Amino acid sequence: MPDLVVVSARHTPLLRRTKEQVAPELPDRIEEELAVELTPRHRRVHDTLLARERSRVLGLFDDDSGAFAQALAADDIRGLFEE
Repeated sequence: MPDLVVVSARHTPLLRRTKEQVAPELPDRIEEELAVELTPRHRRVHDTLLARERSRVLGLFDDDSGAFAQALAADDIRGLFEE
């Protein structure tokens, strides 16, 4: 039977800074909006997803399923416009 070797790993503690500590060192934020035309395929996908999510949101208002589900559906719709 072969000899077994025990290897012990030493873990060095990792120090992290908070967002507030790092923020002064970051460059100014640069935001740019670019308007782009969707390809016909992307437009169809976008319109289909938007219609489905709108329907889902409007359906949620018809029953008592809860505000959390409504917020999730609304967030899904917002996500369509971020892509």
